[in-house]
Order: sequence, then structure tokens, then C-alpha cells
Amino acid sequence: FAKTKTVLKDAKGAVLVEQKPEWKGISRNPALEAMEGEEKPVEERVAQACSDKETVAALEEAVKTDPFDVKPVFRTHPHRWELLTKAHNPETFGCTTCHGGQGVQTKGVRHRAFRHGEDDHDWNDPLTDEVKVMGRKYKGAFMQSKCDKCHTQQLTLSHAPLLSKGKKLFIDVGCWGCHPIEGYNDLPKRGPTLTNIASKTTRGWLQTWIAYPKGWRPATRMPNFWRGAVDANSVPHNGSEKPEEVMARQQKLRGQEVSAVVAYLWSTSEKAPLLPMLKEGGNAEKGKTTFESVGCRACHVTEKDSAARRSEGSDERDYAPNLWNIGDKANPEWIYSWIKNPKAMWPETKMPDLRLSDAEAMDITAYLVGLRSDQKYPEPKLGAGEQQKLAAQGKELIGKYGCFGCHNIKGFESAQKIGTELTEHGRKAVELLDFGDVRYFTEDPKHRQTYPNWVWEKLHVPRIFAYERVETRMPQFDFTDDEALAVLTFLKGQTGETPPPEYRTGMNEVQAAVFKGERLVFWNGCRNCHVVEKRGGKIRDLYNDENLTFAPPVLTGEGAKVQPAWLFAFLKAPSPLRPWLSVRMPTFHFSDADATDVVHFFAAASNKSFPYLTAESQPLTGNRAKEADQLFKDLQCINCHVIGQLRPGQDPGSAAPNLLLAKERLRPDWIPPWLKNPQALLEGTRMPSFWDFSDEAHPTSPSKLFNGDAKKQIDALRDYLMHLELKGAQPTKTASATPSRG
Repeated sequence: FAKTKTVLKDAKGAVLVEQKPEWKGISRNPALEAMEGEEKPVEERVAQACSDKETVAALEEAVKTDPFDVKPVFRTHPHRWELLTKAHNPETFGCTTCHGGQGVQTKGVRHRAFRHGEDDHDWNDPLTDEVKVMGRKYKGAFMQSKCDKCHTQQLTLSHAPLLSKGKKLFIDVGCWGCHPIEGYNDLPKRGPTLTNIASKTTRGWLQTWIAYPKGWRPATRMPNFWRGAVDANSVPHNGSEKPEEVMARQQKLRGQEVSAVVAYLWSTSEKAPLLPMLKEGGNAEKGKTTFESVGCRACHVTEKDSAARRSEGSDERDYAPNLWNIGDKANPEWIYSWIKNPKAMWPETKMPDLRLSDAEAMDITAYLVGLRSDQKYPEPKLGAGEQQKLAAQGKELIGKYGCFGCHNIKGFESAQKIGTELTEHGRKAVELLDFGDVRYFTEDPKHRQTYPNWVWEKLHVPRIFAYERVETRMPQFDFTDDEALAVLTFLKGQTGETPPPEYRTGMNEVQAAVFKGERLVFWNGCRNCHVVEKRGGKIRDLYNDENLTFAPPVLTGEGAKVQPAWLFAFLKAPSPLRPWLSVRMPTFHFSDADATDVVHFFAAASNKSFPYLTAESQPLTGNRAKEADQLFKDLQCINCHVIGQLRPGQDPGSAAPNLLLAKERLRPDWIPPWLKNPQALLEGTRMPSFWDFSDEAHPTSPSKLFNGDAKKQIDALRDYLMHLELKGAQPTKTASATPSRG
């Protein structure tokens, strides 16, 4: 049971510090025996508690109100079925894998100094039921951290919400841009390319933006690199200087450095691949209508004080920019080219292609260019010599601050990340953390020098541990307490431990593809439009109850509903399923591998196997075909469903999907459960149920066809749909319908 050593070496490999915490008592310990007599074994104490009448009476009373309001010895494990019986058999996984502590210590746990390393400064892996951060207690945070040992590739864990949020936030704000960390190093850069910035904006705007991003867009992810942007009290200073003096010095430094960075970006900017605009210009009113109807508002808002679409990782940060003042920033030619084909302008962008026509793009451009504030952006006037000198300084500063970690910048294509390696950061000993000269960590007993306290302060005030001889470069992200706790939970799980493959998820090809698909769903913002596994669909707030059918569909259970081959083809090249709708499924330009991973994700989320083995439906012949056709007519399916095209006068608001697509789109085994109970698969659907299966053994039917046998009727309808054809059918026509917004 040798403890893991913590060894610090110099650049030449010589050992500077070697720390090896003492092992606590396993079964017998002289220090414990010297205390109040030898402690009874755990089994005896449990048996005694169970035989104590007062304890049992209290237990019976507590169970009536709150089962967890009892002594710990009587409590069952939370989520016992999901976490223990189903997934983590204690006989295989043990307890300390998740809970920490000393698995072999069975005595002395009631004594504070020997409770499995809790409050022990030298114990690397104490019990994780509670973590203390800056004097406050957080229940179970570090227990969630331990999930990452085996679930590294999973983005969302239902019983580890804090860890899941920390992972998403870590990805969302682009921490890996500066910090190498295994499993995240191959992600696309978080910020836009700056290789053609001069084609996009003005030099004056760029100067304003870099100086203080949140001053221009409060919910931006981009951090602030220059201290003292707004508050003099946030600037570290010594006793001989007033905060105002330090503030003035910082502001001057900021101005000089920002000018230098802008000079370099401007001097290296290349011409963007801009498209020629239509000579007749665009119509701003039409552009607004198109912007609000095709799906742009799933990610963007255009009102200054409106809450923008938030990221899954944080309620504090925009998923995509608020465009209320985009006219201040972007040139019309750039906007037009961008919305026509975003990936042609920046191949790594998340923004998809809405397949806008030239006229639609011109109209939206006219609308967006008109969204302006009254802010001024003075253009700097520099001579050629001064420009060249500033550009040289700017290149050094970009290298210093690591701007290339999030942005493509000419001249930094091969630059290495500037931040600390985080792959094993969670096991870092406190002795290896530099607390600088922050006095309250030594003077205030509530603020001990611990790993959680160091990370917490580092996230809130990144340069707090800087002092005269040590300069820190991490920018200010303005993390809230909730965000900081989530990131801390994630970082604590980065220990570099690799359990045997049989304990880890994502070890086979299909599982790995599922987890990649989940990341793609998160990264590409699918939940902005769609409800995916009961989460998301924020765009639906823009519709009222009457026109909710015009909203993007709910995708919960999509893997059980559609055939993988169809979904793969649809993701690669979306085609309208309900062309009468204004909102569009955009083109994401998925690679074959990415589209396959997304299909894997939806199939796994619905507990469906992949590759998909087609469940053959029976061709309809003879009397069975006649009865099925009559049943289809009797149930009046075409009153709502389209077969080929909208009927003359059919209300698009009540039109249901085109049934001609069923044979290539739907899984045959999905149709019977859907017909039996649509609400069970999609709550709130307008699809009625014609059969009563409240008595599963004896369901009732409104029709006498097939001898009134409900199951035979449903099977016949399934086969009817899977072989439905319409001679001379035309492509579904688009009806003119723009729903009102609620």
C-alpha cells in the first residue's frame, strides 16, 4: 500500500523536493489505542445501533418523512440502482474509487485526525463527501471529480452535473487554447480567425474590442487581458501607491499594448474571399423578416438588453454574439459573404450554412448593417515608421499572452501553448502551488493553503499570485462562483490516472463514436433549435401554442424513430421535410466521420444498436392490402398528413409530415409504439391515438377491420406506410406561410 510520491525536479532532472505522506493505520494503530480505549469494529457498532430501541424508533419516524434524515449508518446509497447495481458493482469497483480515503482503514474513523485523510494536509486522496473552498462547504463536488477517471470521454453524466458543467465550460471558454490537456488538444480554436481581420472591421473598432471585450459585449467569452479595465480596487498594488495611481499606470500600459497588438494584426491581414454583392442592394425590412423566420434567432438576438442564447456550459455567456450593434463592427461586404457561406470565410466556424439565396443574403445584410449604436471608434493615425515599430512590439505581445491559442494569427502557425499542462493538475501537491504574497492564506484560518482555495482564487482573480519577480499572464474570465466551482470540480478530476480498460467507458469503437457525437451536438449548438434528450429547444420560446408546429422538431427519441442511413444522408445534405415551414435545417458540412458519430449518438441515446439491421415489414397483398387501405382512409390520416404535396387549401399550420418519406426515413419497429401511444413518445404531440391499450391484453379499436384486432390493424398500417407509393407524385410544394411570433 505504498503512497504515491510527489517529486519536484529541476530542469536537469535533479530531485529538489520529495514528499511521501505517512500511511495511516490499517487495522491497528498505537496512537489510536492510546486514546479512549480500543474502538469496536464497524460490524459491532452497526449491530449495536440496530438493536438500540430509541435509535430504531427514531429511524422508523424519520423514514415516514425524510428517508435521509437518519443516522448515516442507516442510509442507503443515493441512486442505488443507477450507480451501484446497474453500473458500479461495489464488489468490482470498491468504495474508494469514487469516495476517496483509505480503503483498508477500518478503525479510528470516528477520530478527526484519522478519518480517511479528511483535513489531513499531507493526505493526497481524502474522503470526497465534502470540500471546503474559502471557508464554504460544498457537498459532493470532488466525488463528481472522480467520475472523470473512467468517464473521460463523456461530456454529460446525469449524476455528476457539476463535473458535466465544468467540462462544458472548460470547452466553452477555450481553456485548452493555452493549457495542454489530454483529450482536448485536438479541438478547433475557440475564437475566429484574425488572418483577414482588416476585411472584416475597422482599426478603431478592433482597438476598442481588444482593450476591454466585455465593455462592448458583456456576455462574451473573450477574457480581459489588461487589469484595471473598470475597477481600481481590482488592481494589485503595494502600500505606497494609491489604487488610482496604479489604475492610471495600468490604463496607460493597456493603451500602449493594445495599439501594438492591433498594429501587428493589421500589418499581417490578408484579403478575405469576399463575394460580389448584388448591385440593387437589399431590403432591410425583408431582411428582418427573413432573419426572424429562417432560424437565425436560435443562436442570435438583436435587442441590446435581451438575454442572448446562452451556452450549455454557462447561463452567463452567449452561445453566439448578440447582434444589436453588429453594424458598428462588420463591413457590409464581409457580412454578406459570411452569411452566404461561413465556412468559406473561416473553415473551423461553428456557424452553419442556411443556404440563403443572393437576394435573401442581401436583405439580411441590409438589416444587420442598420443595427448600430452611437459609439465612436476613432481611427489611429500612424506614420510608416511608427506602424512598423508597433507591429514588432505587437508580435512579441501576442506571443506573450498566447492570443494564437484561440485565434489563427499569421506568423504563429507553429507556436506552442503558453499555459501550464493540466492533464495531471488535480493531483498537484499544495507545496507545488505558488500562493505568492497573498497574506490572508497565512493569516486567516478560514483561508488555508489548499488546492481548492488556490484554484478558486486563480479562477476569480487570475493574477492574484503575481509578485515583483513572478509575472502571470492568465486573463480575467469573470467566472461566477457557480462557474468557478464547476471548473474546480473538473480540474480536480484531471489526475492522469488510467484505470484498466474494462473500467473505462469509450474503449470500443461504437462507444467512442457516441461520445464524439455528443460533443458535436454540444459544439454545434443543436439544442438551440431542438430538444435533444429532453434538454434544449430554446427557439421554441419564440412560438406560441397555436404555431408551435412551425418550430424545429423535438429530437428526443430520434435514434429510435429514424433509420441511420437516412439520418446520415440528411445530416450531410439536409432537405426540407416540411417545405412549407420558414425555419430551415442548416447545412453543417459534416465530414463522413462526424455525421457517423452523430448518428451513433442518437442511436445510443435511444438504446438502439448500430449498425442498423432493418426490421423487414411484410408486403401487403390480397385482402390484407384492401383492409389496410380502407383502414388508412377510415382513420382520415390525410386530413393532417401530406402525401406528396399540400392539398389545395390545406392549412400549413396543421400539416403533418409527408408519409411518402416514411419507407426511407422511419424505423418499422418505431411505428407500432407510436400509433399505440403517441404521447408516450412525444409529449404534447397533436397526433391522436385511435386505440385503447389501457388493458394491454385486450386493447379496443374503433374499427371492425381485421376482426377488430388492434394489434393486427397497427401492424397492417405499419406495412402500408413502409410500402406507400403515389404514382405521378410531385415534390412537396412550399406554401406561403410565415407564422406569427408569440
